[in-house]
Amino acid sequence: MEIDVVLRGWVLGRSIIFYEMRHRRGEDYGRDFDFEKGVTKHEVHHYEIGADGDTCHHLTVGFGFRKGLLRPMVVFARKVGTTIPNHWVGGVEVLADIINLLVSNVAMGYAGRLHDPTLYVDHADPPFANREYLHDEVRIMIDDFY
Repeated sequence: MEIDVVLRGWVLGRSIIFYEMRHRRGEDYGRDFDFEKGVTKHEVHHYEIGADGDTCHHLTVGFGFRKGLLRPMVVFARKVGTTIPNHWVGGVEVLADIINLLVSNVAMGYAGRLHDPTLYVDHADPPFANREYLHDEVRIMIDDFY
């Protein structure tokens, strides 16, 4: 098993660590990424997210490329444990902050190789509910975190 720490950050005062499960790269596990026409190459990465030492989240992320530029990014979010609420009812949206942290890191990593605009969309698996708003442009969002 090959696991790498790819990102560390803070969400709601808690330490968040993203572990890439490199041994699962390329496996889509039946997920339909529905990449736009024009995507000529894609990669699938898997991340496990830990908050203060407890696993709270799994992300399956598809990166679509055309002519060497990152175009769409499709994220499937799966809940693990009870750290992230099923419904967002106000205050800090922990799931959105975790995904924005990853998206911002991707934007930094692909600086100069992003299609204009590069968009991402998140598909949150049940029991997450009413998270259709989790889509935006892939951009550096460091100022949005605290």
